[in-house]
Amino acid sequence: MKNEYVTLQGNNISTSQRYNGINYFGAHKSAFSNDQRIIEPVILTKHYLPSVISAFNDKLRLYNGKKRLPRKDVDELHHTLIFDGWVYLNQGYIGGNGFRELSIERMVDYKDDEFVKETEPLKECLWENDVLIDLDPENFNHQGLPKPKAKSKVQEFKKGENVYFFHPVDGAVARFGAISGGAYLYCYRDPRSSNVALGVFVCSEGTQKNLEQLLSIIKKAKLSPDGLREAIQLRDAVNLICKK
Repeated sequence: MKNEYVTLQGNNISTSQRYNGINYFGAHKSAFSNDQRIIEPVILTKHYLPSVISAFNDKLRLYNGKKRLPRKDVDELHHTLIFDGWVYLNQGYIGGNGFRELSIERMVDYKDDEFVKETEPLKECLWENDVLIDLDPENFNHQGLPKPKAKSKVQEFKKGENVYFFHPVDGAVARFGAISGGAYLYCYRDPRSSNVALGVFVCSEGTQKNLEQLLSIIKKAKLSPDGLREAIQLRDAVNLICKK
């Protein structure tokens, strides 16, 4: 595949798995060292999967920046996500004050040999295992997990249309897997596990950080029209560099 990233929701998301063969923690270290972050379930379930499926069915165009992905790349990406993907997602589960006394934990950086983490209470979600969820973005909450009543009425697997779900477990992390016989969003996996076929999808973090910093500078500096034009040119240059 010629295009290494697809641009969705302001993020450049990898079109292939990265950092195969290392566990959840090692994959995060590798991603952060390359100014990347592992995608979260919400990016996968509400944006990445639906967008790729729609593009495969000629209902949406996918882009790498401003460059449209050719049909061949769309087909390869669709095959990875629907038939041959096995990845960790950036979401762990710990005891907390959320739904079922759990909280979500995400890795946001790695500094001074320690992970920087952010947590939030787990929101109410479907609490069943081995049940099918239709791949409609509206079936998933803002944490990327199925809503309480999102269980498919017809429990029959249809490739590219639904996914098996397993609810969160304390001490576990989320994974997504797709093979010829099914697709799985399972939130009970051991973060210490590794396999040569198990990797991650990453998104480029440098672009987003630089743009956020630039917008903050513009707001604080109260730039003139000429200054704003120069800032926009700088933003575009930074964006281009970070996509390379």
